[in-house]
Amino acid sequence: MEKDDSYFLYGYHGVGNFGDDIFLKIFCDRILNNSINSKITFKSGKNKSILDIGRAKKINSPRFLKRLVWGNIFINTLTKNKFVFCAGSLFVSQSFILMYFTLKLLKLFKGEKFKIYAIGVTLGPVSSFINKFFFLRTLKLFETVGVRDKVSLEFYNGSNVIYTNDIALKYILDSKGKHNTLKVDGEKVIGISINNEFYDSPCYITLLDELSNYLKGDEDIVIKLFNSCLDEVDGDKEFCLKLEGDLKVSVPNNVKVINHNPMDVDYFIDEIRTCNKIITARMHVGLVGLLLDIQTLQFGYAPKVKRLFDSIDISPEFLADKYDFEEKIIEILSEKNTNKNNFILSPKLKDQFELCETLYTSISEH
Repeated sequence: MEKDDSYFLYGYHGVGNFGDDIFLKIFCDRILNNSINSKITFKSGKNKSILDIGRAKKINSPRFLKRLVWGNIFINTLTKNKFVFCAGSLFVSQSFILMYFTLKLLKLFKGEKFKIYAIGVTLGPVSSFINKFFFLRTLKLFETVGVRDKVSLEFYNGSNVIYTNDIALKYILDSKGKHNTLKVDGEKVIGISINNEFYDSPCYITLLDELSNYLKGDEDIVIKLFNSCLDEVDGDKEFCLKLEGDLKVSVPNNVKVINHNPMDVDYFIDEIRTCNKIITARMHVGLVGLLLDIQTLQFGYAPKVKRLFDSIDISPEFLADKYDFEEKIIEILSEKNTNKNNFILSPKLKDQFELCETLYTSISEH
């Protein structure tokens, strides 16, 4: 007889962030497919476009209760037998004192049958001595900690940690050849995704200047602006609209904003697939571009980007910072630069993908 499992899934879900919505879809698909009796509840923000995913039900978690989030988790997890932290770099920004005592209490109340997991998270650095003290003790409460970059292993390499890589990678790779959106022969499409960090950097003006030069005399070029994070507080909509307004001076009719649909991540991947070139600050937009053989320039707006790129052996030529962005954007926009990217996926990734699949199976069967 198949057992009934109930999960509480915590992460950066329910706000419409492209990468994390892939995480959510993968986890729900894998777990619910493995067991017809499993039930998942996931934390959500107030974004009304986020709906239940089959047997995975959302609960709203107000942003203003940020400091009370672990109290919210405690209450919602009391009726579950498994807690899963699936949140990328959000993990390291937690108060580990609160996390430790919340999870410790849950283990005491729920007993040995209650299991705790982390999938696709980034570990370290941890700022203070006290937080580091509880960081290490918190991780020992987890059955398994699946980390998405190799640097994380330098901060914690206990017997319960495995390197699974970014769990969105396999989904993106599996999408190759599965979707119907095709490039129009002869059409030139440049995809751009920016965020707050990029907009506030000198690279934004450089982007406008170089695109203006590139677009002169060619009215057929289409610019797609990818709004990959719908978060009302930390999202990209404001910056997409500002960039749209600035670009329409050069190409008034050929600028389109593509909004991520949280309930259909394949739609966004298909739209990226139509591009000849991608210039992005958002990491998962860059990963889609690279894995689908599109010329891609990734802006390293945070250390997590370089950590992940290094972990999967992506050449530094695809990654730019504020010091070499101008040189690299000129190169990618060069008319001579019309071939596909020369990114080669490391064969080691296959083993990591298998580890990740094993982890899903372990979670659902444990």
